[in-house]
Amino acid sequence: SGRVTINPLVLTTQIVQPSRSAFDPFRQSLKTRRVESNQIELQVKPIPPSFNGDTWLPAKRLRLTDDWDPNEDRLIAGEPLNRTVFLWAEGLNSGQLPELPIELPVSLKVYPDQAQTSEQETESGFSAIRQQKYAIIPNITGRIVFPEVSVKWWNTELDQIEVARIGE
Repeated sequence: SGRVTINPLVLTTQIVQPSRSAFDPFRQSLKTRRVESNQIELQVKPIPPSFNGDTWLPAKRLRLTDDWDPNEDRLIAGEPLNRTVFLWAEGLNSGQLPELPIELPVSLKVYPDQAQTSEQETESGFSAIRQQKYAIIPNITGRIVFPEVSVKWWNTELDQIEVARIGE
């Protein structure tokens, strides 16, 4: 936090200029060009003392959802169930999205896929999504309760801590 100065970026390049000579039409000359951006001064706010989450996630909006396949209440022991968990944030890029803390009952075999992330630049910044897929195989019969998944984040528009939840 505090004052941050981003120094100018400098690009030096050479531009090929065609020959204007009628005697040697294949001769080319190079012109060196240097371009420089402006210096940027930023004032970065500190993390508010009231934030007590594991990962600092300052976003305009954050949503946590999941999708089940098959989407049924009754499962058969030994048959797979697929769960896809999505974390979507407006105001963050994909590199800022944390791993999702998914804990499942010990009566399940879980095979997570590699997480997929993507981002899109919008008029107001970035929008990013993290998708995590799990193949879940129940190995016992009976009632299975999937624990809640939650992510604490800082709402930059309301300037307050919020919690996105799925489950329970």
